Amino acid sequence: MIENFSILIPVYNFNVVPLVEQLKTIAQKTCKTFEILIIDDKSKPEFKEKNASLKNDSVVSYLELEENIGRSKIRNLLFQKAKYESCIILDCDVLLAKENFLDLYLENLNQDNVVIGGHIYLQNAPKDKSKYFHWLYGKRIEVKPLSERLKNPYASFMTNSFAISKSLFLKIKFDESISEYGHEDTLFGFELNHKNIDIKHISNPVVHLGLENETEFLLKQEKAIENLVKLVNDSKFKEVLSKNLKLVQFYNLFYNKFPYNFLISGLKITVNTLDKFLKIDFVRITKFNLWKLEKFHFYSKKHIKQ
Repeated sequence: MIENFSILIPVYNFNVVPLVEQLKTIAQKTCKTFEILIIDDKSKPEFKEKNASLKNDSVVSYLELEENIGRSKIRNLLFQKAKYESCIILDCDVLLAKENFLDLYLENLNQDNVVIGGHIYLQNAPKDKSKYFHWLYGKRIEVKPLSERLKNPYASFMTNSFAISKSLFLKIKFDESISEYGHEDTLFGFELNHKNIDIKHISNPVVHLGLENETEFLLKQEKAIENLVKLVNDSKFKEVLSKNLKLVQFYNLFYNKFPYNFLISGLKITVNTLDKFLKIDFVRITKFNLWKLEKFHFYSKKHIKQ
């Protein structure tokens, strides 16, 4: 039985106080010893100010870094500093969907597995229309129900919420060569697969709140695609990535090959025309998927030239 645990939260440009208050409330109900460890990865001053009250919270350890070290390094650092063996790590831009969130993780966690609860988005679309597409894509494409996650457990790994023992994590860690947004979680998932570490998917979602406007969202997606191209071409996971990621599969099978290049070109023209006159969700997502293929092609050719 788990008697103590660490809750780890990397923070970057987000007000994490509501999440911490929610965690404190339910953690105290578990009657277990716990810590909440937060490291800020050099957020903007306005976000540091919003989170400043956490410095005086008796159950929170709050650290601010002088330099931004990136998504992988900060998560590795959190686990290195964790006080307890059983760890739950959460993104800063979430809230908990269930009152028994911590209990569900602790009941399913052991020394040799990783437990993943999944995530959801708010039911209603954001009032800020510039953030609508991020919300739409998240709900329609990104969110995977438990039944789907179970079909391909290692490909469904995401960093926004999971539980793992400290000792097991430190044997794997996130690849620190990936400092910016994109696919550090994909690589970690397949590293778990490579080492035959059990992943247990459960229904214990966090609610993703950190929506970005469409420009910011596309910039992050492009960076993720650039990282993916590097992984596919350079890492030992080339084969497994090619077999399990739909973007890579479709690109390898169809893109830039006769007669599919003509079909894809025709589809682009049709979708772009429809998008000008009919703002339909299906059309917008199709257009985005075609955009991802183009970006994957661009960075693949760039990689070859290098």
